[in-house]
Amino acid sequence: MSGKGLLSFALIATSKKWPKNAQLYVTFTSMENRLSKYYEQLFLDVYDFELNNIENSGAEHLFAVWDEERHHLETHLNEVSNLSKIQSFDDW
Repeated sequence: MSGKGLLSFALIATSKKWPKNAQLYVTFTSMENRLSKYYEQLFLDVYDFELNNIENSGAEHLFAVWDEERHHLETHLNEVSNLSKIQSFDDW
């Protein structure tokens, strides 16, 4: 859950506001509701988020830098290989 309910509902609501031609990248960390509300407010107080003008008083810009592998695959290769059920030659 996020600070305001299930993560899937929050992502759906955000994606409806997002420009159709722009890619939307999302990262999240699972945490207790109290901590998620604290971090949410901290980010809103520090960073400028275009889609949240009402609660947002921050002025700084938040950037993410991804290497080409992560951008192309949407994750790192080692994370992809960890998803596979084949972890050794015995699994073939």
